[in-house]
Amino acid sequence: MAQQVVIGNETFKRRHPVGVWLGLPLITLFIYYFVWYYKINNEARRYLRDPSIRPGISLLAVTLGAFIIVPPFVSIYRTAERVRRMQTNAQIPDGCEPWIALLLAFVYGLGIGIPFLLVAAAFQRAVGVFSFARRHARLITRVGGAMLVVVGVLQVSGAWTEALTWLRV
Repeated sequence: MAQQVVIGNETFKRRHPVGVWLGLPLITLFIYYFVWYYKINNEARRYLRDPSIRPGISLLAVTLGAFIIVPPFVSIYRTAERVRRMQTNAQIPDGCEPWIALLLAFVYGLGIGIPFLLVAAAFQRAVGVFSFARRHARLITRVGGAMLVVVGVLQVSGAWTEALTWLRV
């Protein structure tokens, strides 16, 4: 849960990095990332009292601007600069480095993109596997059903638990 921080007459939220980068994005199917990105830029505008910071434009750059490729990187760099300015104003040593934010965004993008490229490269092979499965669907269904029946009987008889206990030793 975010901790409320009051600076002057403004209220800000201090969010835990694990929650921001792993927990909430996974739960909300990455919609929270965009909410967080808007909020962090809005908090930067309020904290720095800089009307030139436009959170909506920053959000637009990382969403629709991704089709042009460059705008998200510019927005991420500028947001990291804003975070560093906020840290400097709050007298926090070892502030955020914009180039590190860019590097992490690039690596994150590769982490998302590489699986799609691998799937595309393996698509022809996958089509062959699926055609095999389609040709042998009846056999695969019968073998899978038989395996379910065998495991069910083993569980009911207690042999399954004994086998797992034997495997642990």
